[in-house]
Amino acid sequence: MEYRTRRGHRLSIGRVPRQRIDNFIASHQMPEPPLKTVEVWGDISENVPDYDAPEYLDALQSYYAEFGFAEIELVSGAVSIVSGTDDIEDLQRMGVLDTNASPLPFITQDKAELQSIVEAVFYNSTVTPQGIAEAAEMFGVRWQGGLINPLIIPPTGATANGIYGDWIAARWGGYRWDEFCELAGPRQSEIVALYRIDNRLQMLMIR
Repeated sequence: MEYRTRRGHRLSIGRVPRQRIDNFIASHQMPEPPLKTVEVWGDISENVPDYDAPEYLDALQSYYAEFGFAEIELVSGAVSIVSGTDDIEDLQRMGVLDTNASPLPFITQDKAELQSIVEAVFYNSTVTPQGIAEAAEMFGVRWQGGLINPLIIPPTGATANGIYGDWIAARWGGYRWDEFCELAGPRQSEIVALYRIDNRLQMLMIR
């Protein structure tokens, strides 16, 4: 996959091992807000998250700052500069940029563009909303005229991390988990989308 930045750098976008992404997500959990007691009715009170707590807001700000840098480091090995490297080489010669450092923050200071590059690597590497949406369009499965959207999972009362659903979809598709992780991101997304659509059809047909 190729990506051209607004400054004219041409990038080649590869992939990182799915397991590294899963480990990264597991080790970068968002901070949880403290609980506060509120009166809900008469003498009845309950504990609810306090999203305005100063210590929580400080922790959240630190989390986003650290997460952004860590995310760039995670994908940097999967991004190579195909053309437009003169300015990067100048920075390296002047000692401003270490030759082993990721050049991504120097290629663009635009946070939205950096995030697009990160998302492109994720798209190549693992299950993504974009990959699932593309698979749904390709399958074109409809119920009573409406396209079944595998991004919407009907509530069941149970909750789980995304990796659980992907693992079940892999097993449903006849893959061992390690085999599934070796597949290109769009292929992983197709299998997950097909699994979700099939489940949704089964639920609709027994109503």
